[in-house]
Amino acid sequence: MPTLRELFPAHRGRIAVKFPLQTSRGELEHVWGELLELGQDSFVAGLDTPPRRGKPVGRPPYTLALSELEDWQLEMPDGAIRGGYTTRLDLERARERGQAIPDHILAMESRFVDP
Repeated sequence: MPTLRELFPAHRGRIAVKFPLQTSRGELEHVWGELLELGQDSFVAGLDTPPRRGKPVGRPPYTLALSELEDWQLEMPDGAIRGGYTTRLDLERARERGQAIPDHILAMESRFVDP
């Protein structure tokens, strides 16, 4: 969280966040959206990746508790990617299971810079 707070002011409008979203089917889906505001205890996000099943309950922007922020990601001007922790975990799990990894995700892998 400290790194996200440090980067947010200079990169407003370019940071994506992952969060749970309730769907019309009564399920939670984990979606990505633009980070619009970052408060002490909450954040506000748009919606870039709509749910796969059902429609979102409510319309963006969404205000959520900071504890619901699952991940964040920022592509820097030099191509490096900050954050992206769940994406890297998904890559690792897919390899362990022998699952195919989409080319666009593979292309991102070497650009992640945060430990």
